Amino acid sequence: MSGILVDDMKKISSVLKNKHHNFKINAEMLERSEERGGRDILKSKNGDTAEIYDQVLT
Repeated sequence: MSGILVDDMKKISSVLKNKHHNFKINAEMLERSEERGGRDILKSKNGDTAEIYDQVLT
């Protein structure tokens, strides 16, 4: 799983928690998302989570 660090996972979890989204993020989800370019790892009803994910990792 290249390019994804444990710190990144913590940041993502923190941001999602602060935005009142309850998602569980695990290494498998991150790896699958990385294969797709990291844009569609998570989706909320209003689509905010994809934007949050991009902001955290860039």
